[in-house]
Amino acid sequence: MESETKEVIELDYPAISVGKNIVTRVFDLFVTLVLGFLLVFPSCFLAEKLPLFVNAQNRVEEVKVDSGLYVEEDGYLIYLTDSFSSELTLDERSEQLDTALAYFFGAYLDEELSGEGFDKYTSLLREHKAENGEELFDSVGNRIKTNDDYDQAYYDIYSSIFSEQALGYLSLKKDYLKSRKTMLALYLTFSALAFILSFCVFNLIIPLCFSRGKRTLGMLVTKTALLDVRGLSCPNKRFLLRFLFQLFVIYIGSFLSFLIPFGVSLTMIIALKSHQSLSDYVSNTYLVSCADQSVYLSEGEVAFMMKQPKKN
Repeated sequence: MESETKEVIELDYPAISVGKNIVTRVFDLFVTLVLGFLLVFPSCFLAEKLPLFVNAQNRVEEVKVDSGLYVEEDGYLIYLTDSFSSELTLDERSEQLDTALAYFFGAYLDEELSGEGFDKYTSLLREHKAENGEELFDSVGNRIKTNDDYDQAYYDIYSSIFSEQALGYLSLKKDYLKSRKTMLALYLTFSALAFILSFCVFNLIIPLCFSRGKRTLGMLVTKTALLDVRGLSCPNKRFLLRFLFQLFVIYIGSFLSFLIPFGVSLTMIIALKSHQSLSDYVSNTYLVSCADQSVYLSEGEVAFMMKQPKKN
């Protein structure tokens, strides 16, 4: 029997430069980040509609109102200091702040401060002195200076304690802190999902629309394509492997490990003769220039095209 010989056809594509390689990937990263930021807002809006978020938010608002540091006005919670009427004198504002702060430290947070809430408030008051060093408060927190010349000074002291100490002490309430953490965790989770969705759009969905070369937008701009080791368009299975590695190891891994995988991948692009990134090296794929050449899907298609007469 005559032995059949198989014709070997070699495909040769121009190597892509380091600069074009990096530009391609930076462009893809840029559009991914832009869409990701745009998706963050609707994602967080969806997070706010979850029962878990709503319950946590309601608990936070309850604690704020119960603390006496916030008041509800037109359906919104505002600081007590922002609710003061412009008709109130400085002395009247100081009286209201003093009453609210004494309740907050001495009653509302007394348990969290081991029964020493009022003493804590008194010590905060006594830390403040007049410009000449004179005491402004006695041992139980009462004002020593009663003339009008000190009204602004006393109001500034109460306002300072309110904004710089009291609001921060709210975190001593375990339910408040737990609810705030729940809300933050949901915001961060849905924000992360927004960027993951953006990554999937530009690095999975769009490339799959281009069966020849699995091109991202960056590849379209730089006229490059993703090929396998045979010089053919990257098969779907291999492309999916590359995508998953790129998503979980390069991007998510870089976020969790101070950009180490990203740095390794960039170093490989610069150092390797093939200029493969880490994800390309693992999946055995290559980014090549195809500005003047077709990208083939199979060896059969290559053989067929090679047998076609060349146009003059």
